[in-house]
Amino acid sequence: MTAIDERLTAPVSVRHPEQGWSLLINGVVLFDDGGALLPTGESLAPPVPALVPAARAA
Repeated sequence: MTAIDERLTAPVSVRHPEQGWSLLINGVVLFDDGGALLPTGESLAPPVPALVPAARAA
């Protein structure tokens, strides 16, 4: 696990599902889309989903 991964697995301190974010006990704000805001002010973009090739018409 990388240092970033460990930061994102900390327990949740406060949840705000109606607003789409949670505050972890280490100060990281985790957004429902997978993005995050670190206590240093650095932002992490949400993961990009893998592209699935479109099915070809027969």
